[in-house]
Amino acid sequence: MKRNKQSIFIGHILRKDDGNFVEHLLDDHLYSVAELTEKFCEKFGAGTFGYLIGLWHDLGKFKLEFQERIRIRSGHIGEEAHLEGKTAKSVKHSVSGAIHCFNKFKQSDIIKKLICLPMLCHHSGLKNFGIDVDIQLNEEREILALSETTPHIPQEILDGIDLKQLGKSFKDHSLLIRMLFSALIDADRLDTERFMDPAKFKERYSKTIILQDLNIKLDKHLKNIQKQADTTKVNSIRKRILEEVQSKTNLKPGFYTLTVPTGGGKTLTSLSFALKHCITNKMDRVIYGVPYLSIIEQTTDVFKKILGEDSVLEHHSGIDISKEKKIL
Repeated sequence: MKRNKQSIFIGHILRKDDGNFVEHLLDDHLYSVAELTEKFCEKFGAGTFGYLIGLWHDLGKFKLEFQERIRIRSGHIGEEAHLEGKTAKSVKHSVSGAIHCFNKFKQSDIIKKLICLPMLCHHSGLKNFGIDVDIQLNEEREILALSETTPHIPQEILDGIDLKQLGKSFKDHSLLIRMLFSALIDADRLDTERFMDPAKFKERYSKTIILQDLNIKLDKHLKNIQKQADTTKVNSIRKRILEEVQSKTNLKPGFYTLTVPTGGGKTLTSLSFALKHCITNKMDRVIYGVPYLSIIEQTTDVFKKILGEDSVLEHHSGIDISKEKKIL
């Protein structure tokens, strides 16, 4: 169905170099963010939650005052087109999806919290689910604003998905909320970037690290070490440990321990297991956690020399982000 100009609801506006404006349709943004959030959340068994959070996170942008504002302020470019919090007259829109969630899932406090909190906080940062959130959700003017917004929201967006799909039980809700929140932020910003700066979005994905490539680099490095190593009993034991560990990489995901004395080659042996195990089980990345800053920095240097500078992200309290090379 062809939409006339008055019926178009806008999520973002970009003014191009030639002065013309390009509109990012709100329903397109919501469905794209829903699909991305679902994809990210499927990794930890919460794809359905992710889809609803992405679908409803910007329901408040259907408010007529938001639509009026984004058109009036369309002289702003780039990040200014994402208007919440930019000026004192900005239109609050994060709360509408949270209110809709509360109304939709009256039967389950847990489901309401899991879906509501990430949406409510996606511009402010994650808050404790307590008095402050209750006050924000129960403000009469916000509930009124939602009722005024609802007629403009497509019914299929309000419906979301079959509620029966939300039956999965999660033991640690606090961790799950953080994961859902992180997935929403990532998906929202990626979809916005895809519209605002397609070249940067394309460049970001062109630099995707392939685990198979890293595994090849590590295998090559390990073979070179073995070729150059003297024929000693210790080196023979190191080789046997590596081969034994590598033979277990087809095991199912779980908790595994490796008990080897100092000098047994644990660092690279464990990395080899992790990479091969990830590839076998179709995982996305390796997170290598070790104690003490000195050991972290030492291990990071070793990994970067083998796998490449851009393949290793070092993260700890001693990192000064302002001095780090920009990472897409």
